[in-house]
Parts: sequence; C-alpha cells; structure tokens
Amino acid sequence: MSNKAQRRAGPPFAEPKLGKEILVKISSLRLGNSPRLVREDLEYARALAEVDAQLLPPVVVLEGAMTVVDGWERVLAAQIRGEKEIRARMLQASEEDAYLIGVHTNATHGKRLSLAERLRAARHVLESRPELSDQAIAGVCALSTRTVAKQRKAPALPSVASGADPKSRKRRLSTRVAREEAAGRMGVFPDDSNRKIAREVGLSEKTVRDVRKRIRRGESPLPE
Repeated sequence: MSNKAQRRAGPPFAEPKLGKEILVKISSLRLGNSPRLVREDLEYARALAEVDAQLLPPVVVLEGAMTVVDGWERVLAAQIRGEKEIRARMLQASEEDAYLIGVHTNATHGKRLSLAERLRAARHVLESRPELSDQAIAGVCALSTRTVAKQRKAPALPSVASGADPKSRKRRLSTRVAREEAAGRMGVFPDDSNRKIAREVGLSEKTVRDVRKRIRRGESPLPE
C-alpha cells in the first residue's frame, strides 16, 4: 500500500488517548478554538442544566492547555447549577490534533455542527493542514469529499463592503457575536466579573464594561 493510501485509510490524527474520569475545577477550564459560529449556546446549556449531571458524559479536556475539546455547554450547565467542579477526561494530544478531534466529535454527536460550521471547519483545516487529503478532511468534518475539493479550490471569501479589508470585516463580525455572548452570559451569570466574561468570550474588559452599561440602560449590547 502506498503512503498516500495509508494516509487516507485512517483518521488524520493519532488515536485519542483519554485518561480516567476525574473531577476538575470549572474555573480552570477555557474554550479553545471552535468552529461554531456562536461559541456559547446558553439556551442549550439551560436545557442541559435540567438533566441529572450523572447522565451526561464527562467533558474532554486537552491536558496542559485545559481547553475543552468536547462539552463546553455541559460546562456552562454545571455553572448554571452552581457547581464548582465537573467530571472530565484528559486528552493527550497536540493542539492541532485536538482541534480535529473536537470537530469530528461535534460533527457526529450531541449538538451537532451545522453545515455552515462544518464548512468553516473544513476551511480552517485546509489552511492549517493543507497536506491532508480531501477524503481525510471530509471524514473529520462530516462532509463529502467532493465538497471539500470545492472548498480547496475556492478563493478566499470577498468582503461584502466594497474596498473593505476582509480580515477587518471578520474581526467586526467576531466582536459583534462576542458582545452578544457577553450579554447572554450577564443574564445567566449576573455575578460573573467583567474579567471572567472577557476571558470567556474573547473581549477586552473595557468592551465588556461597555456591554454591561448598555444593558443596564436598557440598550442593545451592540454600538450603533
């Protein structure tokens, strides 16, 4: 069998090495790189909070980095219940493999990734791991090989605004989503500090303070 055939025969990441189930402090966990368009689904987390925690699988956490590879909404649900610790299994892998494992897991079970999110994940993998075959990436992202091939050939997405920098537009969209997530967190976790919320949603404390002031005034968390 050729090297190319061998590469396509299995997943493009090492077999996940998961440790035994342990309890970890929720305050030590953080959300890593995620393909989701909305990083935190608080409505889904509220629904999970009504389920017996023992019936939910443990979250998967990347050892060392302490980023949640699978189960961020379960972490939020535990916070809603007022818990300080959560059941977890530590994953021994590189950050690159952890991303692939997280995408593959979330594309095939639980709150599954939408088509747009799977396409976004495929574009990310194509940029970060271009040496992987279309078939391998399709297997990770739950897409067809033909779809991945089209994504590989597709040019970078143009900006909607004429003359605007696509990277700047992406940052503006990311900030908009993060502001909305910050506002949602304030409603569910009103006692969380600005620093904690800033860390969780990827904003500066100054921006989170602005969101909080807007909410208190009954305004939108987004600037006009």
